[in-house]
Amino acid sequence: MIAWHNHFVTFGNNVTKDGKLKVDRVVVSTDIGSQIVNLSGAENQVQWSVVDGLSALMYQDLNIEQGRIVQSNFHDYPLLRINDAPTQIEVHFLKTNNPVTGLGEPALPPLAPAVCNAIFAATGIQVRELPLLKTDLSWS
Repeated sequence: MIAWHNHFVTFGNNVTKDGKLKVDRVVVSTDIGSQIVNLSGAENQVQWSVVDGLSALMYQDLNIEQGRIVQSNFHDYPLLRINDAPTQIEVHFLKTNNPVTGLGEPALPPLAPAVCNAIFAATGIQVRELPLLKTDLSWS
């Protein structure tokens, strides 16, 4: 579990011996103030920040050559596919007396460090470069 400005992310993941990572479950608890106007919209915003964060962590890479971005479209700038997305994303909002704030994407910043710490705990591999497709996660 990792905390980031009252946002907490825990998750279950699997790293196979051949280095394939699958994040199965993500639990997010966040404090955005005393009132939520649209609960389902807020939940969707947090769930999307998880998927977006995993997509950036695992795949997204921009390369610049001679001042131009090499990737031209989504065929060479991959996003997380539905079969790689977590099967369960739980969202919990804390009811507090803190002033109402904007929601934004609270799960995105702590997601990459949380996943990388779990990879280290499970395999002993320290991730030093992102996206994860640049890191050999295979273990014995």
